[in-house]
Amino acid sequence: MSSKKLLISVDKTQETNLFDISGIQYRRLKSALYSEKTILLDGRSGLLYERKDGSYEKTAFFLRGDILTVISLTAPSVNKDFDKDYSYILDSFFWK
Repeated sequence: MSSKKLLISVDKTQETNLFDISGIQYRRLKSALYSEKTILLDGRSGLLYERKDGSYEKTAFFLRGDILTVISLTAPSVNKDFDKDYSYILDSFFWK
């Protein structure tokens, strides 16, 4: 049985553009490893990255003013419910 790990981070940042965030720069630099798409969560636009190499990782980044929110789910091996679980997490998320 593989265990999933969920990270939700909400931090202040000095960056004013998502593309200046180091986690996004890393994933864009490794574009052979990560797919990128725009995502909308509770009315806010962000970027979603998903591993392409068979590893299980989905990470979304949202920037509002000086607040950076990151929602990441990882699993060490094949997990049939991974996509469903990540969708459930995003669908249950709301902004205050």
